[in-house]
Amino acid sequence: MNPSRVRRFEVKGNSMSPTLFDGDRALVDMGETEIIDGRVYAIRYGDELKMKRVYKRLDGGLILHSDNPDHRPQDEELPAALVQEQIAVIGRVRERAGHGGL
Repeated sequence: MNPSRVRRFEVKGNSMSPTLFDGDRALVDMGETEIIDGRVYAIRYGDELKMKRVYKRLDGGLILHSDNPDHRPQDEELPAALVQEQIAVIGRVRERAGHGGL
């Protein structure tokens, strides 16, 4: 990791618990924007910041997965056109700091 490309972001909501909890601080490597299926990324979705487990679709679309089984929908499938217009990968979540889960 290049320290100049790393930022911390606050987690909002519980859609990614037990991986990330509301109020945690996630360390994001902004140099890692190439999606590796099943990893957690910080993404810009329109004008929102979201942290989701991301999977690529063959058609250029994405699947955003929430780790919390109580979150509905747990998987959000985004078509390629929406991804091109509304999604930007900020970086890969590499670690978290917070109170939950310990």
